[in-house]
Amino acid sequence: MPASRCSTCTPDYDFPYVIPAREDVTEKLVRILDYLEGATADGIADAATGERVTDMRRIPARFVFTQGDFRPYSYEWGVTYSGMLQAARATGNGAFADYVARRMELLAQLLSVADARLRKDAAWESPVNEIVRPRVLDHCGALCAAMMRSGQSETLKPYTDRILHFSSPTNSTVCRTAPWPATSPMKTSSGSMTST
Repeated sequence: MPASRCSTCTPDYDFPYVIPAREDVTEKLVRILDYLEGATADGIADAATGERVTDMRRIPARFVFTQGDFRPYSYEWGVTYSGMLQAARATGNGAFADYVARRMELLAQLLSVADARLRKDAAWESPVNEIVRPRVLDHCGALCAAMMRSGQSETLKPYTDRILHFSSPTNSTVCRTAPWPATSPMKTSSGSMTST
């Protein structure tokens, strides 16, 4: 019996390792979307009463996101929103883009309110302050990319511009200073920025 090459053998795994069909991938993506629709906040509530805010012209002084397993405006959800937009293009299913659009529309409404309130009171707190006044790249970088891709880019432009300015190399924030100081940017003899 001739020796067989391992690359021509069919493995005997419990899980089938095959090239998935487009329909199988789409079905799994839709299941993920269905789960995330119910698990991701899509509105705000009065922090004092817990009552959902239905009139966005009357946002309470203190608000929180409606109940959900995930924070809708974080690094992870910036990545998720970009993935949802890619899924919409790849599958032709507009529900993926709708998931993003609704939450970006909410974000646009909240950012303008938060911006105005922070101008009056720098100590005012809200769950979107890190976007209005970016201080940590991880809190806003991936979200900024999703904001720019979302179709709400003109409405969100004042805030994406702030994040881009904050994260520019001339601002020295693209390279982190934590957890290790050695990852902070250093100026070269030519004056350009580099990372050590």
